[in-house]
Amino acid sequence: MRIDEFLNDFRLFLAKTQIIHKKSFHKVYLVMNPIAGGFKHLAKHHRELLSILEQSKDRPEVDFEWKVIKTTSPGHASLISKEIGLSCEEETIVFLMGGDGTSMEFCTGLMSLPLSKRNNLWLFRVPMGTGNDGLDANTFKESLVGLLHKEDHKELGTIKIDGPKLETQYAFNIGTVGLDAFVTHMTNIMKSRIPGNFYKIAVDLSTIFYDLFVSIRPMEISVKTLDGIKEIKDRFLFACMGVTGNRTYGNQMKILPDQNNFLAVNWGSILRRIMIKGAFYTGAHRNIKETNFYESEEITIQYDGRILLNRDGDTLWINKENFPLTMKIVPSGIRVLDIT
Repeated sequence: MRIDEFLNDFRLFLAKTQIIHKKSFHKVYLVMNPIAGGFKHLAKHHRELLSILEQSKDRPEVDFEWKVIKTTSPGHASLISKEIGLSCEEETIVFLMGGDGTSMEFCTGLMSLPLSKRNNLWLFRVPMGTGNDGLDANTFKESLVGLLHKEDHKELGTIKIDGPKLETQYAFNIGTVGLDAFVTHMTNIMKSRIPGNFYKIAVDLSTIFYDLFVSIRPMEISVKTLDGIKEIKDRFLFACMGVTGNRTYGNQMKILPDQNNFLAVNWGSILRRIMIKGAFYTGAHRNIKETNFYESEEITIQYDGRILLNRDGDTLWINKENFPLTMKIVPSGIRVLDIT
């Protein structure tokens, strides 16, 4: 089917939603990544959309100014968000269609804007990617049902990542260093060559072969908690920080299964890694001896080597000179629709 038909029907749907009825937005944008994984299932999503339109046919419609922008290359979403943010003098809402990577790019662009500009923006991230862990709904259908009836909002959770000689990075779901960032890196390489979701395959291979690619060195982590600073040191397999607890990544892997938003996992033998890796999919790793969970607003990592950093599915090599590396939860000033 043609994507234009889908977009026209999505506009009709938005005209019936609670937020469009209640707020007089200066402009409504739809920013989409047309090669995101969810668009491979466009016919299915269009059927879901038509079903919701049929169910809501008696709801009144509101007219609004609307503009569709499609990303065309890596990094384009960040440029688009800056252009939208700088141009909006009144309250503006953006519906972003893509996955975690598109969201990270777009929101990173917003964070470069003055706070006064960010305060004019509302955002809803429609799950249309291969991985949709950090977005505002788990599925496209869930987003339709929620948007139809809800108008609540919350501030966009943001992790700011800084280090010497390192351009400031942001994560809006989870920031990680180590094995899990390597898994994401390998997944992205495979995905760039063959379409599909290779995350589980990458987990299996990386669990066994990670040591061949990366020299695992001692890592010192200072964790700022409500009870003070906790200092931990080990040859950690990985360390990750979420904007909150109860977070998933890798297409719904329950990596942060409770209120704690920081996790560091001690190094173990290959056999031990194989034995425990299944627990991380279900959240059962909470009681495994290798795990260190904390609730934290800021961590500082010291590391004498080269290691991968992952921000919401996008990876970057961090070198020795980029440490100490800090991850800190900061205010964004960006309102996201809350349909939970």
